[in-house]
Amino acid sequence: MPRSVTNTKTTAKKSGPFQRGYAAAKESAASSNSYGDTLFWFKVQGDKHRAVEEEVVFLHEYPTVVRMHNLTREINGKTVPQSILCTQDKSCVACDMGARVSSQSVFLILVPSTRDDSEFVVRRYMVSSKAIPQLERLSEKKGIAQKFTNIVRTGNDTSTTYSFELGDEVETPYSVEDVAELLPESLAEILLEIWEDNDRPEVDDAEAIEDVYESFLQRILQMDLDVFNDNSDDYSLSSFEARGKKEESPARERRSGGRSTRRSTIVVQDDDDEDLPF
Repeated sequence: MPRSVTNTKTTAKKSGPFQRGYAAAKESAASSNSYGDTLFWFKVQGDKHRAVEEEVVFLHEYPTVVRMHNLTREINGKTVPQSILCTQDKSCVACDMGARVSSQSVFLILVPSTRDDSEFVVRRYMVSSKAIPQLERLSEKKGIAQKFTNIVRTGNDTSTTYSFELGDEVETPYSVEDVAELLPESLAEILLEIWEDNDRPEVDDAEAIEDVYESFLQRILQMDLDVFNDNSDDYSLSSFEARGKKEESPARERRSGGRSTRRSTIVVQDDDDEDLPF
């Protein structure tokens, strides 16, 4: 007679940090996804020995320009970079933390997918104020929307530079509905809702499409900010900024009589490896 066994499909067994059973696997997966759907940022990974190229497709012509803070957050035991919107007023929690702020231009792009069921995935792409003039020139001369573009990165850290090489147009332009199919369900609903509110513009209605994607990016950035404001104790300054504060000269403070010598100017940084979340 077979011995009785616990039905691990419906029962999770836990001992300290270890768990057993299919139910435990499902619970763990649900827990690891508790931060909700997100639209990841795209970044060309640096290599100090050679230039690195990535081909993407810009979905619209003009960036959404914002000011961003670079922070980190502990997620599932890992320190993850987080870019958080600056509200540019006294309510900005990241400013109160002492986080620097930089001017950034944000696009929605398509990036080649490694999955078999999709050619592309949707990502946010942040372009620093140092690199945006190159894209502006390409936009004015030939347009960048719905075109393959090579992003070339050379160097690392503060020596990082970017260049952009425009390629061919996509064979069939991606509509808002096409883009929605590539998004997580909750984000697809947001994008389609905005599209509906803007009278469902077609791909060739460039100005209306710009409005749709700008509104979508604003919603996503606001969602990130809401999560940050609700969990700000979980966030820290990036190691780059923390290192900078640690290295401030005590002698300089003594010369200033203990007064703060920090200027109220905007600090613009090129986006090195620590700046962007993945």
